[in-house]
Amino acid sequence: MWKTYIGDIMNMTLSLDKDLSQVVQANKYIKWTEVARDAIKQKAIEIKKAEIFNKYAKKQELTEEEYSFLEEIDWHPVDELPLKDSFAKELKKADTEKRIKLKSIKDLRNWMWFTWNMNLR
Repeated sequence: MWKTYIGDIMNMTLSLDKDLSQVVQANKYIKWTEVARDAIKQKAIEIKKAEIFNKYAKKQELTEEEYSFLEEIDWHPVDELPLKDSFAKELKKADTEKRIKLKSIKDLRNWMWFTWNMNLR
């Protein structure tokens, strides 16, 4: 694979085996450059997330740039941690509690009105 830099942009040349090359040639309507760019971007995000998670696990302070990245991708290292047992039990309990099935907004309004009035008593 050869790479050249033009300003801040890197160009890459990829070698494809015969089978993969045939798929690309048979599907010229697909913007393969975009497919490759998206795959590389996703891998770069995975790598950065792993780096940030390792810092977080070691209780190291994250930089403003890292926090901005977390906001941008709507992710936080705590998302990867297992649930605490007490919280998992609460979730299971909530999952087994009785639910009300409402068929319309009118039903929801009636239920809210009824609940509100019951709480006033």
